[in-house]
Amino acid sequence: MRCNEFSQLSLLLLKVRFWHSETLSGLGIKLQESSTHCHLAMVSAVKRLIRSFHGGVNAPQLTKFALRRPHCVEVEFVDGHVFNLSSEFLRVYSPAADSKTRFIGVEKVIFGRRHVGIMSAEPIGNYGVRLLFDDLHKTGIYTWDYFYHLGSNKFSLMRNYIKTLKKYGLSRDPRSK
Repeated sequence: MRCNEFSQLSLLLLKVRFWHSETLSGLGIKLQESSTHCHLAMVSAVKRLIRSFHGGVNAPQLTKFALRRPHCVEVEFVDGHVFNLSSEFLRVYSPAADSKTRFIGVEKVIFGRRHVGIMSAEPIGNYGVRLLFDDLHKTGIYTWDYFYHLGSNKFSLMRNYIKTLKKYGLSRDPRSK
């Protein structure tokens, strides 16, 4: 599956809403009548499906990883692609769920992260890194394939993110206290 097909499928799955009791074929999840149960089951199913695609992206081999603390990560691949990924972008598209995420319907919406920084990167095996952000988020493991996917689709992903924020009246800027 190509990166852009993966992105389109991810977006489509996140926009699907289940209001009735159904079985998600192939995933073996029975959705309950309650919207809360439906929501949680759908989110769980989408996460499993997305994780299954991460391994299938077949990104070229990584040749360089550089943390430009606190603002960005630079990754370079053997095919010559170089991606500079901002800390905000990486935080918003973290492959992990956390308590600072707002779910509106089935959409994962992280907001107020314009000025988030990356404090460190911890190697995980030979396939990725765990990034520690200054908002103390540290549970996502970014695989090299996932970096390639993010870099290849950076502009459309960011455009979709900004559209989602506008749709729900949210901002990239942190709330003032």
